[in-house]
Amino acid sequence: CQEYVKLTYTPHQEKESYIKHMRELSGELNTNGKSCPMFVEGLAYSLNEAVVMSGDFVSATEVPRGTVNRLSLWWKPWFYKHVEEMLQSNNEVVEYIPLRDYYHRHTQSLFWEMELMIPIGNHIIFRWLLGWIMPPKVSFLKISQTEMTRQLVEKTHVAQDFLVPVRKMSEFLDLCDSEYDRVYPLWLCLHDHSPMPGSLLKDPVCPNVNGNEMYIDIGVYGLPQCVKEKREDEFDMKKSMKKVLKALVNMDGFQMLYADVFSTREEFEDMFDHEGYRKIREKYNADNGTFREVYDKMNLIL
Repeated sequence: CQEYVKLTYTPHQEKESYIKHMRELSGELNTNGKSCPMFVEGLAYSLNEAVVMSGDFVSATEVPRGTVNRLSLWWKPWFYKHVEEMLQSNNEVVEYIPLRDYYHRHTQSLFWEMELMIPIGNHIIFRWLLGWIMPPKVSFLKISQTEMTRQLVEKTHVAQDFLVPVRKMSEFLDLCDSEYDRVYPLWLCLHDHSPMPGSLLKDPVCPNVNGNEMYIDIGVYGLPQCVKEKREDEFDMKKSMKKVLKALVNMDGFQMLYADVFSTREEFEDMFDHEGYRKIREKYNADNGTFREVYDKMNLIL
C-alpha cells in the first residue's frame, strides 16, 4: 500500500460502452498488454449512464499540488453524488485520494442508503453543521421506526448483491432495470471467480486458461421508482425476486447470502454446489437435527 490512490473517473452514456470499459480494465478484453489497475469500480445511474473508476497506488511525491480530494472531511458531498457530477460534466477526471479516505468512500452515505433515512443529509447546510455525525448507527434510526414502516421497508426495499459472469452483464442489467423498476444507482464491482474447494460456490463454467472467469458484482440497493411515487401496490418483491433468481441460475450466477433469499430449497441447490457440504454434514452427524442447513437459516419463502 502507498499513501494515495490515483483515481480516474470516466463517464459513459451507453450501456455497452461502460460494460466494455470494465471488461478491458479487468484484463479480460485487454489486447494492448497493459497491466490491470489495482482498483476498478462502476456506478450506474441509469441503464445507459455510468461512471467507471480505475485507480492505482501512488506515493505522496507523485501527487500534483491541488489535486488531493480528502473525501472523509465532514463537509464533503457524498461520494456517489460527487461521482454523478463527473457524469453530468461528461469529461474524464483524475483525482488523488488519501488511501484511508478511498477505502471509506461510501461510509458517510452507506453507499446511497442514507438518503432514504436522512433525505437532507447531502444538503450543504446539513453537511457543514451536522456532517460530522454521519453515518449514524442504523440501529439508532430504527428506534423511531413504527411497525407499519418496518413492514413497508421489508416489502419494498431492495438490498441485494448478485455475482454474474461479465458475458451476461448486459442481459442481467436489463432484467434488474425492469424487475426492480429502475433502482439506481447500481454498484458494479469486478470479481475474478476461481474454483473454491470447500465453499458452496460452483466452479467457473467458461474458465480462461488459468481456470478463472471474470464476474461482476451488481449491487442493487434502494426503492423501486413506483414505490418512490407512492404506488407501492405495483411492486411485488417476492415475484420480482423469484424471477431474478431464476434468471441468475440460468446465467451461471450467484446471490450473495447476506441478503434475503426467496428461493425454494431446490432452486437454492441449483445455484450453489451442495455436494461437499452434504459429505461434511454426514461425516459429523449434522443431520440429526442439531445443526440447521444454510437454506433453513435464511430463506424467506412464505
